[in-house]
Amino acid sequence: MSYDIRDIASPFGQTKVFMTLEPAEVGYGFVDNSQTLQLQRNPYGYKFKFITKCSLIPQFGITDWSPITIVLWNNGEKILQTQPTNSNIIGNGWVSFEEEFENRDATGDTTFSIGIETHGYGLNWHFDNIIVSGISCED
Repeated sequence: MSYDIRDIASPFGQTKVFMTLEPAEVGYGFVDNSQTLQLQRNPYGYKFKFITKCSLIPQFGITDWSPITIVLWNNGEKILQTQPTNSNIIGNGWVSFEEEFENRDATGDTTFSIGIETHGYGLNWHFDNIIVSGISCED
């Protein structure tokens, strides 16, 4: 699996996005972010949000997001492993996903990985606006 930063139109205007290109073979690949985020204890937990787009035009109007897996790592332990569900269509082929999670005692350096199960179609997957934020009592 290869990856790049590309200039592309998003629902929010022209932006630079993280793009992966799956190989034309069956397999599985992960891309790990080298930047860490700092989690703190939070009794309300955290939200993980991102927007994404796939180069495959869905046959029945619905893109299959099941090949994507998101993992958050803290000190070598998975604190979140999820596949995108409940998409919110935001336009131009882009959808947003949001999931809440509890970080329990996980604090400090945390990284995220994007995993893609490849089926040999050579699809482009675009990701942008990847945000991890604490939930407050007002949310």
